[in-house]
Amino acid sequence: MKKNVTIYALMITSGLICSFIPLIAKSKKIVEAPSLEYQKLSFSAPIVFDKETLKAEALNNPHRNVVRNATKAERKQIRKDFETLVHHKDAKSLSVEALRQAVDFCLQLEWNEKALLYLQELLQRTKDALLIESLKLEIADLLFQMGNLIKAEEAFDEYLDLYPGSHYAEYAHYKKTICLFYQTLKTDQDQGPTKKAIQLAESYLEKGLAYKQYRNQMSDIRKQCQLMLFENEKTVFDFYMKRKSYGAANGRLAYLKQQYLQELPHLEPTIVQLECKLAQAQGNTQVYQERLAYFNQKFPEYNKTVKVAQKSSKSYATKF
Repeated sequence: MKKNVTIYALMITSGLICSFIPLIAKSKKIVEAPSLEYQKLSFSAPIVFDKETLKAEALNNPHRNVVRNATKAERKQIRKDFETLVHHKDAKSLSVEALRQAVDFCLQLEWNEKALLYLQELLQRTKDALLIESLKLEIADLLFQMGNLIKAEEAFDEYLDLYPGSHYAEYAHYKKTICLFYQTLKTDQDQGPTKKAIQLAESYLEKGLAYKQYRNQMSDIRKQCQLMLFENEKTVFDFYMKRKSYGAANGRLAYLKQQYLQELPHLEPTIVQLECKLAQAQGNTQVYQERLAYFNQKFPEYNKTVKVAQKSSKSYATKF
């Protein structure tokens, strides 16, 4: 039975947008800095989070070429051939050759669950070491295409453990990372998959010229995951601010600066805004004015239009 799978995730090219942050001065004016658009990221090979992309990624399996874009008439004939092949027979009753044929028929018909059943039976039956290696990678790709990212990750991981020197080890490493990346959750939830994806991307990039086919994608995945972690840490900072736990908020802010500024310098405007917000909440006028002046001087592109609200209900637009 065909399974509809939709993978929801952050779009790579959308970036992350930080919300308006009020900066309040001693004069009781409220200055809202414009929302900041993060540097947009784009994959060298575009990755979109939907069923068709899962299918396209899975069909990119380099060791297996099965034509699956059959016409209506061809599908009718393929189905007839399949029914003839497996008539009154379960998977265990088929020969190894018939199992391979059944797999290919099911893949052309996009009967992925049935194809997986026959692949698993074929894997148990065969004694050919090269065929076993190929089948394990094919099963991992099929699980990925079906949207079963957890099992697909496990399957690619097993392949890498068993065949670290394989010609397809780089491909398996890449696909395992993609499995984790597609599992990344909202920024206010557990970031375990995000951190693991960063580790895998870094281990790939550390291999230098040995792994080069997916370097651009891996580099972008690493940056995007870092942005997700930054946004997660920012939600923690916001939580401390709401609780008026300013010491904890200050510690979290120091961590953000140390952890992310060097590799993601385009986050500095956001961090300076957070510093102003904290200083305002603590009533530290000197720090607030210093950081606001620094913001105005270093990031003039963000200072073109702001809103100023007086203590009265009247408000108007002005510039810094």
